[in-house]
Amino acid sequence: MATMINASQLKEVKVDLSKLTFSSFIDPRKPWVLVPNGSLMGYFDFVPEHFRVGPWTRVSLALPIILCAALVFLKPGNEFPLSKGFETAADSSEHRCCLKTSSYPEVFSVYWWYNIIIFLHMTGLVAYCMFLSTPAIIGAYTIQSWIMNITRHGLNALAPFLKDGHLLLHINRILRFPALVSSVITFTVWNFILVPFLSIQADDTRRKNFMKWNITFRMVQLHVCNVIYSIMNTLFTQSGDSTFQLFQYEDMWYGLVYGLGYGLFYILFLDRIGVHLYPVFSPRTNYSAILWPGTMMIIFTVYKTFNATMEKNLISVPALLTLGIFISVVLEMKSGVVQTTILRSAYFYLR
Repeated sequence: MATMINASQLKEVKVDLSKLTFSSFIDPRKPWVLVPNGSLMGYFDFVPEHFRVGPWTRVSLALPIILCAALVFLKPGNEFPLSKGFETAADSSEHRCCLKTSSYPEVFSVYWWYNIIIFLHMTGLVAYCMFLSTPAIIGAYTIQSWIMNITRHGLNALAPFLKDGHLLLHINRILRFPALVSSVITFTVWNFILVPFLSIQADDTRRKNFMKWNITFRMVQLHVCNVIYSIMNTLFTQSGDSTFQLFQYEDMWYGLVYGLGYGLFYILFLDRIGVHLYPVFSPRTNYSAILWPGTMMIIFTVYKTFNATMEKNLISVPALLTLGIFISVVLEMKSGVVQTTILRSAYFYLR
């Protein structure tokens, strides 16, 4: 959403935010919502007012506390009985994925080159997005997911040059499941919850402009292709011998911690400065009763689904490539971005 604000508007946003200090967030004399009408510089006025200002629902007050307590109890190593129900066959093995350099593609192999190329592509794209808008877009869940997957691709390519158990390999292991599940959540929530919600809220003109913007190359990369890149990285290029490495209970716990952590960041920081990137997650509506537990269930479902998929070999590189090509063709037919780019390039060189 931040990419929709132009450069001149961003200067005004920076000036407005410069008035806020750390003390603004902890001073009990300050109102909870720190900007007028709960909309930063008025850029989120399209979000219904009752989503932006007003008291939180009781559910929104209770759920974050309950979920934080639950994750403390479910922390790996606590021997909490309920956690045993989430474990898989991989948890009984002493092998820990990602910590040995032999579990990564060899240097100059096809998958090693894949990690290098996609790392450069993803880094270039997010740098371009920041250039067009602002580095502040890192606050968006979509961009954080993108950056986690950039890091994973880079570390997978770097791994053969490291020693077993290197700190970077531990970081890569921690990021493995959060990188995958965040891309799945981005794909699911954006395309099947937020796009319909924002389309309904907008008038005909704004809806048409929004849908046109939504199928541009950058948006498709961030909200569709991200999940393809993530699956390739976390499943196919994770093993040096082309065997799947199942996720463990600890991996799922890292995913839950990241999901809850971003939720807290959203309601305790972004909501207070009037940045409503994901309006349906407003703590002022009863949607919270569904969306907070729903997000946790999505994380658990992704964990079980991808483990079952790997165990039964139900996913393959050709299938992913076919999906990517299909999506690209369909969106190109709708947007004509590639055709327009080619025609403009041809005109430039032939004139």
